[in-house]
Amino acid sequence: MGRFFTTLAMTAGLSAPALAADGLSLGKLALEPPTLRALAVEWTIEGDDNRNAAVRVQYRAKGASAWKDGAPLFRLQGERVLPEMGLAPDLAQFDYTAPNMFTGSIFDLTPGLDYEIRLTAGDPDGVAGVAIQTLSARTRPVPAASTDGRVFHVYPAGYAGPKQEPAFEGLLRAYNTWSEHADWNHVYNPRVRPGDVILVHAGVYRGDRLEYGNYSVGGLKPGVKGPGVGGPGYGIPFDGMYLLQGKGTAERPITIKAAGDGEVWFDGAGAHELFNVMGAEFNIFDGINIRNIDIAYRAGLKRLAGAKGLTIVNSKIVDVGSAVITDYEGSTDFYIADNTIIGRASADHLVGWDASMIWKDTPGWPAPLTSFRAIELYGPGHVVEFNRIERFHDGITLATYGEPDTLAEMTYPGDRARLGLNPTYAPGPNAVDIMNNNISNIADICVEPDGGARNIRVMRNRCFNIAGSHGLRSQPSFGGPHYFIRNVVYGAIGAGGGPAADGSGVVFWNNTVFAGSGFGGGRGANLHLANNLLVGTSANTPVLNMATFTAYSTSDHNGFVAAAGAAKPFAWTAPATGAAYASSALVARNFPDLAAYQKATGQDRHSRMAGLEVFRRAAAPDPADPGRLYDPAALDLRLRPRSAAVDAGARIPGVTDDATGTAPDLGAYELGVEPPHYGPRP
Repeated sequence: MGRFFTTLAMTAGLSAPALAADGLSLGKLALEPPTLRALAVEWTIEGDDNRNAAVRVQYRAKGASAWKDGAPLFRLQGERVLPEMGLAPDLAQFDYTAPNMFTGSIFDLTPGLDYEIRLTAGDPDGVAGVAIQTLSARTRPVPAASTDGRVFHVYPAGYAGPKQEPAFEGLLRAYNTWSEHADWNHVYNPRVRPGDVILVHAGVYRGDRLEYGNYSVGGLKPGVKGPGVGGPGYGIPFDGMYLLQGKGTAERPITIKAAGDGEVWFDGAGAHELFNVMGAEFNIFDGINIRNIDIAYRAGLKRLAGAKGLTIVNSKIVDVGSAVITDYEGSTDFYIADNTIIGRASADHLVGWDASMIWKDTPGWPAPLTSFRAIELYGPGHVVEFNRIERFHDGITLATYGEPDTLAEMTYPGDRARLGLNPTYAPGPNAVDIMNNNISNIADICVEPDGGARNIRVMRNRCFNIAGSHGLRSQPSFGGPHYFIRNVVYGAIGAGGGPAADGSGVVFWNNTVFAGSGFGGGRGANLHLANNLLVGTSANTPVLNMATFTAYSTSDHNGFVAAAGAAKPFAWTAPATGAAYASSALVARNFPDLAAYQKATGQDRHSRMAGLEVFRRAAAPDPADPGRLYDPAALDLRLRPRSAAVDAGARIPGVTDDATGTAPDLGAYELGVEPPHYGPRP
């Protein structure tokens, strides 16, 4: 499995004040922001130039007696992240160097629970510092409305039935002290305070944004009835935007929730932006359906402002360009779950956007950008889980932001140098979970945590019908680890799978990927693959096509299904030793079979060739019909008993603990274990 899984040589008794360059000197130990189901730590170090140190992770719920093993911490060692290799340094948008550090995550924890974490550092060359340390941490609870706050009731204009009091026509009248469909539409301050609940009653809320002075909703001023010139205004003249800036707390959020008497729809009337929550804190939107808008939730803009603790659950967001966007590093702790999010791309066939021979001249090509990214986030602590996402350019992304900020409001490299700030330890967007989402009909990339820094966790997502360059991709990743664990990618001959492009620190474990353009591509540093099932569906590209700036990138215990007729199904490009960040220093090699690749590179020594018969029911996508949309129900990508993928993997603590045989299985599904649930939960 390579050095990442090196057996620990425990040297807890050593405490020399100085060690040779190969010895391990321990520095600051810190917790990253918790999420609902994961915790992460960072441990800065010096030394260990030969990369043979390791940190064992154990954890337990507070009060439990037995410790469980988690995945060993991931090693960062000054890997560089550069865009567009060969670009003049003064033209580069970022030049980031990862710290010397151990960092990593503990997965699949219980929300709102206290845990203890025990770390044990070891190095055969000696350890300076306290090698065994224990931390206490608590996962975040699932956000929930307060039970003892004030309750307001919102009704659509023209509602003639009985109303519960206090009652308001339109959301802004309840959320703020008043609203007006004219010059004073932003005058009124938030009425809501921590713990308040706004119950929105059934109906369609569509404001006539192009009409000025529409006072038919609630009167001209409090207590004064206006003329009522047309359709309802709802206090959103011209731009159609609701400015919602109330500040709740994590313990006492502000909740806007469907009242339960029928569906609630906010129709954006074709405007650009509906709910602007930049500046808001801990607002919950539950069962609030949205349609006919470019951006449903604007939650942050680089260098300007963001939101904290935004929760969007149990909602339908359809006919939109994007559902949620924030690209501000100060945006934190979003929870986006159990939503159905549908864009504007073609519903009956897949359409690519690039000029490759796969897509050129196919129906609808090139795909217009009617819907961009379903969800785009930046900042730490976000959780996106159990959503259904279809018909966008990209599914779930982290913003392609540039190098991480040291402070959210200071992004210019010149400012950092002048103030003596060191961006090496900037968190960027760290501790982000993207889990159990069902994503389909995507023109480019399914899950793309570009710009993510440390402990980005992409787990158990199902990606079908992906037209772009890759199904899963970090371009670039800043340091890592970016974990890709037990994901499934299937359904387009143009799409592939790949860990990183010009980034560093990606871990790819137990995924099942049908890669039309081969697995790999791009260039990355400090990449590690294990226990994957990689299926090549084109004879024109290798099933594995890895390029890395670091000789210590690893790949092993994988299963490969090469396309029929592939002449050189394996390619490995890397420096001869150490790390090299110039293309001229990389050695590109292609191999006619697995044995030749293993012998020449030392990679994938325990990997094996396989065929589609490892699956219960599967066929490669049809290359003659690239636009076809495949139904996940028509395939069964679980493993056949006694197939080549069974019991062929390596044990990874905290990841393969559910192994049912003599060893873990390859791919996303363990034999005998029920597949995960994808998309909104019942």
